[in-house]
Amino acid sequence: LVRKGIPFRKAHHIVAQAVQQAERRRCSLHELPLSFWQELHPAFDEEVLHCFDARVSVERRNAIGGTALAQVKRQLRNAKKWLERE
Repeated sequence: LVRKGIPFRKAHHIVAQAVQQAERRRCSLHELPLSFWQELHPAFDEEVLHCFDARVSVERRNAIGGTALAQVKRQLRNAKKWLERE
């Protein structure tokens, strides 16, 4: 939601509602249907269902030092170069 321009505080409140609903239903957040998410806020679309995919979350952090595969490979190359110099 924050990426879509919703202020963090409001987004946090909306997601808290989803967590409460999941607890009531005794299910995980990714098991809540898209229609539920869209009732919470119209900014939710199918992308919300990908938020719970660990690979997607990891790949989104593509800045230097991030968790994306390309960044991890970069860090490994740099570490190997450093070890070779030592």
